[in-house]
Amino acid sequence: MKNRFLNGVGLCAALALPAVAHGQAAEPAASADASTLAQGGDAKIDDIIVTARRKSERLQNVPVAITAITAADIQRRNIVSVQDIQRQVPSLQSRQVASSRDQISFRLRGQGQSIAGSLPAVVAYFEDVPTNAAGPGLLYDLESIQILKGPQGTLFGRNTTGGAILLNPRRPDGELGGSIDLTAGNYGLRRAQGALNVPISDSLKIRFAFDSNQRNGFTKDLGTGADLDDRNYFGWRVGILLTPVEGLENYFVYDRYRSRSNGGSVVLLDIRPGSLATTLFPGITGDLVEQRRRGKRIVEFSTLTAFDDVDTESITNVLTYKVSDQLSLKNILGYRMSRQRFTGDSDATRFPIIEERQSPEYHSGSYSNPQSQKAVTAELQAQASLLDKQLSLILGIYYENIKPESSSNIDETIQFGNRVSLATLRYDRSKAVFGQATADLSRLITGLRFTGGVRYTVDNRRIRAKNVSNGVCTTVLADANCFREIAAKFSEITYNISAEYQPTDSTLIYLAHRKGYKSGGFNPGVALGLLSVFGPERVRDAELGIKTDFRLASMPVRLNLAGYVSKLTDIQRTRQVLANGQSFTATGNEGSANINGIEVEFSAVPVDGVRLSSFYSYTDAGYNLPALKNTPFTITPKHKFGVSGSYKMDLGEGVGTITPFASYSYQSLTHTSNTPDFRDVQKGYGILDARIDWDKFLDTPVSVYVFANNITKRSYLTTFLQFYNGIGFSAGAFGEPRMFGAGVKYGF
Repeated sequence: MKNRFLNGVGLCAALALPAVAHGQAAEPAASADASTLAQGGDAKIDDIIVTARRKSERLQNVPVAITAITAADIQRRNIVSVQDIQRQVPSLQSRQVASSRDQISFRLRGQGQSIAGSLPAVVAYFEDVPTNAAGPGLLYDLESIQILKGPQGTLFGRNTTGGAILLNPRRPDGELGGSIDLTAGNYGLRRAQGALNVPISDSLKIRFAFDSNQRNGFTKDLGTGADLDDRNYFGWRVGILLTPVEGLENYFVYDRYRSRSNGGSVVLLDIRPGSLATTLFPGITGDLVEQRRRGKRIVEFSTLTAFDDVDTESITNVLTYKVSDQLSLKNILGYRMSRQRFTGDSDATRFPIIEERQSPEYHSGSYSNPQSQKAVTAELQAQASLLDKQLSLILGIYYENIKPESSSNIDETIQFGNRVSLATLRYDRSKAVFGQATADLSRLITGLRFTGGVRYTVDNRRIRAKNVSNGVCTTVLADANCFREIAAKFSEITYNISAEYQPTDSTLIYLAHRKGYKSGGFNPGVALGLLSVFGPERVRDAELGIKTDFRLASMPVRLNLAGYVSKLTDIQRTRQVLANGQSFTATGNEGSANINGIEVEFSAVPVDGVRLSSFYSYTDAGYNLPALKNTPFTITPKHKFGVSGSYKMDLGEGVGTITPFASYSYQSLTHTSNTPDFRDVQKGYGILDARIDWDKFLDTPVSVYVFANNITKRSYLTTFLQFYNGIGFSAGAFGEPRMFGAGVKYGF
């Protein structure tokens, strides 16, 4: 494994050296504008601004592996949900939680969430505030989506071991204007998006945006007649930017989201002969035969009426005060509320093996989905530039408090015909102090900089759990209300050390070493005394990267490469537990693992109007514990690549421009469950998407477009429920079929 990685790093270096040479040859003076280097004639590659280090910088100047998706890319690639994002980013995977398509977990560089009681390894941030509501209905009117790879344990709110995803909404500006975008397509797709920007005065600006999306389901449930896997949501937000005096800025964002769908489908895939499931419900064998005959888009559940209701509300306030040219202060306050009610038939049969039924209260998170919760976050930071800009500092404190939306949340499941009432109420409180400094040593060696950062985090986690089976309290060590409460405290010091060398404005070489940490937690089976507490997970990595813009002949080229080695210790890993006639997914700490890989991103402009881009990632992940030596890493394809291209054609005065676009992404074989075996294998597959835009239609502010996603109708798993070795069956959910449509957008 080590030799394979070193060979890969050598390949990265070999590929990059010509690029560095081109970059140096193309720029006669280090002071030249880097944006001019990636252009030839009128053709150019635009600069992208990112905030990976909590300040605005050119992507090419930041010593972090980042993929940035611009507002234009979001539209061009028809990105509606986070599962659409994974097709654009090396090393990124997304996975829906159980049958709910409104709840998504991420994996980056092989690291993700083990689901049962653990915190995510990859956190999504909306305007610098952590959010667990990163599903459909949030990815509209955005300035950009930034994917930061590797541990982000110093500057960002929560500690993570895998990375961070930054969602940045478009801020109000000084121009009066807006847009309305209407889309229709197959499966009854009806979508409307809009935005309105109003500058009330030089000091007060407001922006309003919305997204309404309805679509019929693509899976039919014969048991209830419902169309599953449908979409029915409405989201809106308002942003207010206030600059009352010079140096003082306050940005306020209010965001609402409401989804009312029939829920997602789950398809029965396999059963184990002689298992508990076949013993109690012999007819399940016939259900499997029928399911295979019908195919993946028709299921037959019990008479359980399916629904999936999600409501979220968020408030963000960012107050920035520029004390002087050398010092600025920032205060970030966030409030997040999320509620979910749903029913689900996890066994995907007519029998009551595992059915989740909600009470009138909202979901408590007792099974495997995130709980309905309220979260309050606060962050205070100071940024300083000292010693004639040779030293930059950022210091800060962070606080987060998460509690259930209701203290009486109770979920009901049917397991083997038994009525089980569950409640798992989680209370999390996190506090941290952090600091990071960057020293510019250009006076000694031009372009040399060192960065060091450290963070100390304390996580206090508490859980109240309840278990009632057929009206009888089965909670171990229960109080008078059948609840058991336990608490734990976790703390860790994490850090970031990097050296960067920028020989020219167009080339950056960096080497980074980081430590990340993911808090410990509790298992859903805590009420029965099963594996109650598990410990933190830690990762240490080293990353070598090169970012360069150059010209190949007259063609502007951008090439970013990163190679990394990482070691995980005390890995949080899940397994199925069967106890007292109930099935649980339990997490425990199991040894260490090595994850090594390479990531390449390339873009070029061969001629004016033509844009080409591609990416590739190689991930080599393996456990070190002898008992797990042959166990594959879950949801981690070894190879992943994508290519895309567009050609903007001017049709002449008074006609407009037409831009065809196409993209193809592929990932190799993947194990799709958290407890992988040979049954959860998703073979390698590729997805082909395309779109054509006609802008300035007949010399008007109108654009018309047509699009198609998954053109070749590839079938692939988006989640896998592994109960085969326990109860005796396995089931899974599948991705969207071919989707196509057309739309019109009017800008004013």
